[in-house]
Amino acid sequence: ARLVLAEAGEPEANYELAHPLLQEVVYERIGPSRRRALHRLAARAMLASGRLGEAAPHFARCAEVGDPEAVDALRDALRQAEERQAHLEALDILTTLVELVPPDDERWLELVEALSPQAHWTMDHRMEVHAERGLRAMQFLDSVLERSSDLPRRAAVKYRLAAFLGWGTADLGGAVGLAERARDLFEEAGDRRSMSVAAGGVAYLHSLAGNWKAMEAEAERALQAAEAIGEPLLAGYALNASARTALWQGRFDEAGATCDRLVVLAREENDADHLAWVLSVNVILLALDGRVGEVGPLLAETKSSAQVWRRSILMAWEAGIHWLAGDIPRAMVCADGFVASHPEGISPRRAVGAVFAALAAIEANRLAEAETYLAQARAVYAERGWAFYGYCLDHAAAVLAARRGQRDEALAGLQEASCRLLQGQVVPFAALALVDQVELAAEEAGDPEAAREAAAHLEEIADRTGRDLYRGFAAFGRAWAELAGGDGGSAAGPAEKAVAVFSSLGYRLLEGRALAVLGRARSQSDRPAAWRPSSAPPPPSTPAGPSGAGTRPVR
Repeated sequence: ARLVLAEAGEPEANYELAHPLLQEVVYERIGPSRRRALHRLAARAMLASGRLGEAAPHFARCAEVGDPEAVDALRDALRQAEERQAHLEALDILTTLVELVPPDDERWLELVEALSPQAHWTMDHRMEVHAERGLRAMQFLDSVLERSSDLPRRAAVKYRLAAFLGWGTADLGGAVGLAERARDLFEEAGDRRSMSVAAGGVAYLHSLAGNWKAMEAEAERALQAAEAIGEPLLAGYALNASARTALWQGRFDEAGATCDRLVVLAREENDADHLAWVLSVNVILLALDGRVGEVGPLLAETKSSAQVWRRSILMAWEAGIHWLAGDIPRAMVCADGFVASHPEGISPRRAVGAVFAALAAIEANRLAEAETYLAQARAVYAERGWAFYGYCLDHAAAVLAARRGQRDEALAGLQEASCRLLQGQVVPFAALALVDQVELAAEEAGDPEAAREAAAHLEEIADRTGRDLYRGFAAFGRAWAELAGGDGGSAAGPAEKAVAVFSSLGYRLLEGRALAVLGRARSQSDRPAAWRPSSAPPPPSTPAGPSGAGTRPVR
């Protein structure tokens, strides 16, 4: 039946079980003692052929506490994984060692020597999902090294522990303190390169917590340290945090200039991961800056390498880009692909993709799917305070509540989300929440005061950014505020301006919403004009789709 495939060989035949369920059944039928013996045979065979990484899990399944052969093999495998910067593999080995080697065993001082004493600015995003698993190992190593005079390794372990806390479990307070201590230890040890990396990490953690001034000070410190030793890519790490902060605060020219500098650095250093990160930020920048029609080439370049693309942050943001552009079918395709690509869970850095998926599903009137996406995001952002993504989640939840007719609850949620985003100076996402707030308050909730408040905030944001997209938001808000006050005549002018802005920039969903408020405004004074088709120009092309090849007009 070809369930077992036999291949004759010397000195004995090899057998392959074709089906995973059959493999599982046969494995479970093997007794515990024989199973351990077979794992040891497999481990020794792989060790003899130099396949240390593959041998490690077999040793983990056959060893007893303190087993010298297993501990030595795992130590060598850990060293090899560290040299290759295979972070997830090294984490698995470390976790196994914590189970096998007693806390008071002197071999720990030897084992930690297998760890790299340097700080690396890249981190496998899968480690963020498995942070709880790695946290215990790093905390244990941190306690072991407290009695060591090896400052670089003490610093490296603290820095990794900070990464697990900040990026994995969202404990930003604990993460910042550990990262700062790591930075100081690196500096004390004379490792200026790692000190610069750690300072860049501190800057990033400050930005996640919304401490913009602290972020800028630390980023400047990291930048100066990197430039002093002639390591431009490390300077790029500090610049990453600066570009991110400028983008969220609506300083688009500054963010764009920093991104251009980062692209040059990444190309000069031939660093594919860094280039993908920068291009991803550029795509997000263009979409939030009112230039969504220009993202196609950058999106295609970022996705040109499937392996690098899946590690980039754009994996989480692509659905949001298409949602903002108004291409809901494509946004839903991206949303489904994003969730399917994270079967083991979603990290805080990426769970914002589930928020965008929910917003797209609401527009597609797939409310049950939207609730599923929001539940995935809630599991990650249960405690607000990791970046601003938790408030974006509140925004999306309020929009879903409004669609279900829960108007008072929805309006309260939107007011809270927009207030938090304004307080955090997260300008683009505050504007998006205010756009929904003003429409709901004026059209359904019957709250003119809430509509006027949202419209005033949108006008302040438009003045602050000086961008056409945000002027369109302000005009949209003013139109709804006038309608809420019963003045349809005064609403028509701003509504026409909003239609013109969104149409010219290619934000089709926003254009449709602006046409709706324009129709309502005209219906009070010129009913025939209220239903006539708009004379807006034809739509521009939307960003490249999942294949990354070309563009197509919006239907």
